Amino acid sequence: MTDIWSIKPLQTVRTEKYLTMLEQIGQNLSLYIQKIETISFNRIYFRNPDSSLEDLAREINIPTSHINYLFKFHCKETFTDYKKKFGYRTLSN
Repeated sequence: MTDIWSIKPLQTVRTEKYLTMLEQIGQNLSLYIQKIETISFNRIYFRNPDSSLEDLAREINIPTSHINYLFKFHCKETFTDYKKKFGYRTLSN
């Protein structure tokens, strides 16, 4: 797992929505991040500038709300920045 991800629950965020989502996907958090990274490193997925959170959720076969949660609370990059970074990487390799 790259250093842009954190699997530790945030101590400063304790909203009901956050806690509900953490409860729903907490045990699969590492697996979901691994799937995102596999797509990022092994495919040209992010080369498409129109790829969206919804597209990524379908690709991984999880709800879009889970992808939103991952990028909002466990990634140091926004989805847009992440997509730019890995889209560029696949173009330059």
